[in-house]
This record gives sequence, C-alpha cells and structure tokens, in this order.
Amino acid sequence: MISHIPTKYYCYFRQTFPGLLCNYDSCPPAEYIRSMQSLLPANITPGHVLAFRHSLPRKPNSTCRYAAHIRLMHPIEIEIKLPHTAPKPAQMLSQPEQKRIALFAEKLPTARKVGLLLMMQMGLRIGEVCGMQWGDFDLTAGVLSVRRTVKRIYVANGQTKIVVQTPKTHSSVRQIPIPQGILQILNHLYSGDAPQEWFLSGNANKPVEPRCYRKSLHSYLRRAGVPAVNPHALRHTFATTCLQAGCNVKTLSELLGHASSDITMKRYVHTCWDWKRAEMDRIFAQ
Repeated sequence: MISHIPTKYYCYFRQTFPGLLCNYDSCPPAEYIRSMQSLLPANITPGHVLAFRHSLPRKPNSTCRYAAHIRLMHPIEIEIKLPHTAPKPAQMLSQPEQKRIALFAEKLPTARKVGLLLMMQMGLRIGEVCGMQWGDFDLTAGVLSVRRTVKRIYVANGQTKIVVQTPKTHSSVRQIPIPQGILQILNHLYSGDAPQEWFLSGNANKPVEPRCYRKSLHSYLRRAGVPAVNPHALRHTFATTCLQAGCNVKTLSELLGHASSDITMKRYVHTCWDWKRAEMDRIFAQ
C-alpha cells in the first residue's frame, strides 16, 4: 500500500507519531496530528503520510523561528552556531575480548546471554534482540528473521512507554543465516516454546525492554572480563570483523539491514592498524 512513498517519511511518521503531539503542541503541525489520531494504527494511507510531510516546516530553522515568534525562545539563539565537534570513534572489541564473550555465553547458556552473540556475531541491534520471538528462529533451516523492534518512547509530561514496532526501514526487515555455534546453543535452549513467546523474557506476555537488557549486558560483559561498552559496540564489532575477514560491503549491508552500502561504509567501517601495515608493506615492498 505504501511502496511508492519515500520510506523515510512513512517510517518517521509511523514510529514517532505517539510523541509528535508533545513535540509540536505549540506549532502548526499539531492540529493536523490531532485530526489523525482516529486513524491509528492501521488506516494510514500514502496521502496521509504526504500531507503530514508537507505540514512540517520546510526549513530546519522554521520551527525555531516560530518558537521565537511566540516567545518560547530568544531570537538570538537561532543565529548562534555551535563549534563543530568531531564524532567520537566507534568502539570495537578486540579479538581476545570477543573470544571471552563467546566463552562466557556458551558456558551455562541462557537466552539473555545468547543475545550477546546475536549482536556480536549477527549484527542485531539491541531493540531487535528484545523483539525476537521463538517463531523468528527457523532452527531447521538455520535462519533468523528480523521482524520487529522494541523501544521506549516519550509520551507526555515526562512519561514514557514501551512500543513494539516493525524495524525502522524496509531494509531492516531481513533474514540472517545463523552461525553454527549459535544454532547449536539455540537448539539446546529450545524446549517446545510457542512461536509467539518472547525469546528473552521466556513468556508471551511482554518483551524485555532495551533499557533493562542494557543493564544485563553490562553485567555480562564485566563477568566476561570485558569493559562495559555501549551495546552498539557489539554491532560495530560484527561489521568490522566481517570486513576484515573479506566480506563484501553489499552483503554486509544487507546483513545489517542498511538501505545502502554507503551507510555501512560511513557508519561502521574503519581501517584497522593491521590493514594499514599490510598495505604499506605490499605497496612499498622492495
């Protein structure tokens, strides 16, 4: 139904709608947003999406200028340009650290421990791991289907809530071959669980939310003798490890669920020291 609509507009609307009234309550799009509440969640059409897109300010500063007009902020704040800061280099686990994590997860394995491997050896996001159900694992074919993600969103008055959604882009809905080591652990853990049971929580009532699971991951990493890095470092480690092993960028991009290979190169890939040394020796070898 929405195939001809730009993916980023549709997904932005679908995922952020519950918090939009809070963000735009004093701005022009608020009236349009309120009028659409009766349509959620299943009746949004391409026309609704495009109309919402056109209701947003055309220029990045338009919202700020409107806020200044109604005296929610000082006009001078619009003109101030903050100094550019270089992004922090993405964290990556070393090979010894990866081995320690794998050994920790394989010893007395649990679903929550396996989540470490799903991120480090299959490139899943933390929200995608929290959204896994047993029905997403085809243990016969050795394939994992990524169909949903779990996230906490802001609602109003300082309140938040947990939502389960399809991944943010069409490319994020994907199938990933399960490595043999993880497949063996999954077969060991599987005990006739219903397809709709959440993988991490072990019941069909509700999933584990990313905020709680992040605390578990930090605990697991410490127990494995690894610094408590941001969970996304596990996904970055997967991407870099695959490239260092010779995986082509297009394949890696599809495994990560990126819309294009350029995103993969810019966001996750950096040249390691060993690559630099090997290339220098190759180029300038006598």
